[in-house]
Amino acid sequence: VDLVFGDHEHGPLFVVECKGRVQMGRGTRTAEVEGTGVMVEAQQGTREYLLSESQAMQRKTAPTPASGATHATPPGTTPQPVSTPDMGASIHRELINGSPDIHYYIVRQEFNLDGSLGAIKYIEYSMQRIIP
Repeated sequence: VDLVFGDHEHGPLFVVECKGRVQMGRGTRTAEVEGTGVMVEAQQGTREYLLSESQAMQRKTAPTPASGATHATPPGTTPQPVSTPDMGASIHRELINGSPDIHYYIVRQEFNLDGSLGAIKYIEYSMQRIIP
């Protein structure tokens, strides 16, 4: 996760994964399929990947603010940073909610043949639970 922002207490939350020039495809991590105990290699953009990422964020011990993460504040005031474990807990809470208020994006910068910057492309992935 490269950037998380939003109201960590009430949602919505916005999660952004940034992909660079040489990073083709999506990253993976070992994650559990919810409620099954089955471990899989989950790709970025999936519920399992973000759930695993949120658990890792909660294990962070340093009280450093998560990238872009802020508490909700009244209009005209400065947002206050939220710790990485707190933001991980917020993501986790939203994911186990029946209808998570999370907007999860993967953003990629294209490059032209001459090496100059091209278009910025993004895909939003649903974090809704799919029940068979």
